[in-house]
Amino acid sequence: MERTPEAPARHRNVVRPLPTAAALTALDVVYGDIGTSALYGFKQAADAAGTISPETTMGIVSVILWSLVLIVSFKYAILIMRADNPGEGGIVALLALLDVRRAPRGSWRASLMHDAEARTYLAEELMRRGDYGAALAEVEMALAISPNLANAYGVLGAVLMWSGHPAKGRDALEKSIRLDPRNPNMAMRLLDIAVSFYLSGEYDSAVEASQRAIRAYPDFSNTYRWLAAALGQIGRTQEAKEILKKAIAMAPASFDMFVRRRVPWHRPEDYAHHLEGLRKAGWEG
Repeated sequence: MERTPEAPARHRNVVRPLPTAAALTALDVVYGDIGTSALYGFKQAADAAGTISPETTMGIVSVILWSLVLIVSFKYAILIMRADNPGEGGIVALLALLDVRRAPRGSWRASLMHDAEARTYLAEELMRRGDYGAALAEVEMALAISPNLANAYGVLGAVLMWSGHPAKGRDALEKSIRLDPRNPNMAMRLLDIAVSFYLSGEYDSAVEASQRAIRAYPDFSNTYRWLAAALGQIGRTQEAKEILKKAIAMAPASFDMFVRRRVPWHRPEDYAHHLEGLRKAGWEG
């Protein structure tokens, strides 16, 4: 039985060793999502082995299996699930913990300040804390670095809208949509446009924008709440009551979060304005 010829040796470049933290991060970054990493990893491992034999196949499968077990059980279940910022998770919340604006010059944290996406995430986090001035400065810097970054325009629109400039915010939001009409945050962008009309007192336009957003994303519950408030403001009480009931039934926890108390990025006057519309829609809180 002929032996499959081994693949010729490849030239290997000398590279510097990675820090432990970077190596841990690379485990699931190199091949992307965990669900597909095994498919790519098997091919690469087989190419590196040169000879496909039962022993090689068993070894590769074993390595992949235990790598996935370790990544899921150790990295995600034990480490990542415990990484939060006062209960909030995700890259936006965790980026704030790095405090990159006060990082030592030349450090890896400081290098994030030259990353437009990183500045955009930081701007969003600052906005969610109610620090509109700092958020605006960060997102403007992000756009100076990358003038056509759709996410940055989306965050800019939200910052302007919630800081008392809904019309200017709407312009930025619409530009964000034009730049990236398939953005995964599109449901939020469309909602923000509807909210900008509401905060401007243009309730008929808010109703139309909310209805367009619902047709595109019928499972996004927050839009129903603002639609109910807008309908209440223009006296379409029966419709408003039905939409309000649906908003509460779809996501009662979300309704309580945004209605029963004011979130930090809503100004007191905007919060009161929203409650006014909801009460006209039949809410008795």
